Amino acid sequence: MKEVNIYIKNFCEFVFKLMLFLAVFDGIRARTPIADVITIFKEISTFTLLAIVLLTYTSMAQKKVLYFSNVFLIIYLVVVGTVVILFNDVSRSVLPSLNKKDLPTPFAMHFKNIESFVIVFVLLHYEHITGRTIRKLMDYFVYLGIGYVLFTLLIYFKFDSIAFFQAPWYGRISIGYPTSDAQILSFALAYLVFGRSHFTSAIRVIFIVILIVGIVMNATATGIISIGLIFGSYLLYYIFSGKIMSVFTVKSLVYVSIFILVVFVGKQVLENLSDKMSNYGALLETKIGFVTSKLNSSIFGSNASTTDMEIDFSEKLRKTQVEKTFYFNKDFASLALGGPISLGTLIENENYFLIRSYGYVGFLLYYLWLTMLSYLGIRHLKDEYGRLLIIAIGILVVTNSAIATTYLFGVAVSFGLFVSYYYHRDKEAVFAV
Repeated sequence: MKEVNIYIKNFCEFVFKLMLFLAVFDGIRARTPIADVITIFKEISTFTLLAIVLLTYTSMAQKKVLYFSNVFLIIYLVVVGTVVILFNDVSRSVLPSLNKKDLPTPFAMHFKNIESFVIVFVLLHYEHITGRTIRKLMDYFVYLGIGYVLFTLLIYFKFDSIAFFQAPWYGRISIGYPTSDAQILSFALAYLVFGRSHFTSAIRVIFIVILIVGIVMNATATGIISIGLIFGSYLLYYIFSGKIMSVFTVKSLVYVSIFILVVFVGKQVLENLSDKMSNYGALLETKIGFVTSKLNSSIFGSNASTTDMEIDFSEKLRKTQVEKTFYFNKDFASLALGGPISLGTLIENENYFLIRSYGYVGFLLYYLWLTMLSYLGIRHLKDEYGRLLIIAIGILVVTNSAIATTYLFGVAVSFGLFVSYYYHRDKEAVFAV
């Protein structure tokens, strides 16, 4: 492994921070008239760092790095995936919905999926090619999340956002892509709750409140579930670690009081903004109703009928997408190896997208990777690195049910950051028995 000189290290630090900035604001970027121009910088940042990583290695990359970046799936996607897409994709005239102008081309989608694992590979080398600790990059990630929330609120309420951005999504306080944006903020929230950041306790609490506001204002069921996952896991950790009494310190009670006060004041402010908030309140109520009805049916076995307000329209839409896209190419080879990625582009669900585009083999390789990471995280639950990795996997799995995560740069970078954070806990002992 070659030593990286100080100028290259500083340049790489800049590129890594550019990558994170583009990741956190990716949903907003996509809704601007210069989206295609900005997206070029995402690929430049990723592959510039990849080139530097490869040039600083005198031999083949370490096995641990390859395992953590899912090298088996990368090889499968590059070799098998490319071939089956070339010979087994469907014509875009098969379904009228495949001719939408906003759909990615088959090979753009394929490239993005490969890139998502290249991103993980690159992030695993952060400390080597910058000479800085990964913890500082995580703190920067949190700052970006806070910046996203404040920027969105400023543009949404203070300026005419439609003058530059596309019209906001119905009923949401958002100028980006709500589901993806909420999940990126959820990753930042998880780090603040479970990680040992450099922030003071007071700043931490303020940032936690801001991130929760940011997730809730996007009004997605996935985001609400992620908040519950993070704080539910936090409570369980304290209960089973014997630290439950430390929660009830005077300082903690002061912070909880501040949180309740902020929520109360925020509620009053939002109620007064009736013009812009009328649709938002109804949609958020729908999302919360959707989550609670899901919990009632899955945990308590409730079969009570639900009203239209309690059923998320997006779930019906995804069910229809899956039914349509699996109507074609149902032979054994297509289901095993994939190929019809044009059909996969219609599915807003990572699990079904993988099966449709890369077959059950691709789906299996993906979840074997997450299983391996889960095993390592569970083995080290006593330290923050293991806990953060498990929570990050939980957030990713939740997100997989709502969007095609490997296609989205922001989600790929966010999750890759957590994998890298765990990897750097103890590079020599990660695979020790």
